[in-house]
Amino acid sequence: GSRVTTLYSTDSNIEMMLRDCDILIGAVLIPGQAAPRLVRRDHLALMRAGAAIVDEKHNEWKKTDLEIVGVTGANETVERYEKIPIEEEGGVFTYRLNKLDRKTKGGGGIAFIVVGAGLVVGQVLHDWIQGTKTIQRKRDAVRYKYGQLAGYKLSLAPNADLERRHLGAQLSMRF
Repeated sequence: GSRVTTLYSTDSNIEMMLRDCDILIGAVLIPGQAAPRLVRRDHLALMRAGAAIVDEKHNEWKKTDLEIVGVTGANETVERYEKIPIEEEGGVFTYRLNKLDRKTKGGGGIAFIVVGAGLVVGQVLHDWIQGTKTIQRKRDAVRYKYGQLAGYKLSLAPNADLERRHLGAQLSMRF
């Protein structure tokens, strides 16, 4: 069944859970310090085939002093909840789960939109200019090809008669 178990990160607890878990979510945050390495390389041999490790190294979640629970949904997204104790009865605690949202990093979005729009406009202009050149090139090639096939021939032959002192030219077209 689907269940979430939270434990203190002792070496014995980690080894015990690695043998049986489907996913191990590490979310250790010590403000101002690097997070400790709780799962060692030799621990990997203890894991079942197909199990996964997720490490929340980046502090992108809202800060809280309460215990955090991570739940993987049906669409493989991880949702985090802060576990707020609201009642104790006979040593059994009842908790309310308050959903935490990731911090969003803003900025840069407008610049990408402007660059994208500029690229689209540039591509349209390029295609229009290249399309016009391609049409002209193909039109000229067709005119030349069919002019050659039809056998049209234009010739200009200069004439010079020095005895009579005549200069002239003969223009002819054969088809």
